[in-house]
Amino acid sequence: QDGNVLLGVQSSLQTGYSGGGASATALRLFHIDRGNPDASGFVLSVPVEGSKMIRACFDEDDLVRRREACHDEYAFSGSVSLNGKESGLLPDISYRTEASTYPGRVSLFEDSTEKPTLGEEDLVWVRDETCSYSRVFVFDAAAERYRPDKKLPDCSSYTVP
Repeated sequence: QDGNVLLGVQSSLQTGYSGGGASATALRLFHIDRGNPDASGFVLSVPVEGSKMIRACFDEDDLVRRREACHDEYAFSGSVSLNGKESGLLPDISYRTEASTYPGRVSLFEDSTEKPTLGEEDLVWVRDETCSYSRVFVFDAAAERYRPDKKLPDCSSYTVP
């Protein structure tokens, strides 16, 4: 629209753990106003990828008790698209995420060695309903930033290595 451009830059972080690791990628959007460079700048940052693998087997008993599922795994993905609407200076942005854990529902805040023996039914990926969501971001000209239509949940278990 009239000299306005959105530029996206992805940045990634990775870290290793003993027996595992984590990575995360964020999309940062910048508004470039070719008619007024002073009005250009950072307008939005959202996570678009996150994964963690945390070691959960420490001896032969753990291997049996966990049915050889020796890592708790976390997966997060996000997608951004222009939704065809414009509420102001810049187009509205649709953001959709999916998050899941394996084996079954696991949490960074629970000790996997204290959980009961896994059954065959536990050896599945489970969708995290809190961190699987959709939002619309609308540009707030006064703040010079995009704002979500609803508060974003804390999904740092997936998106911070």
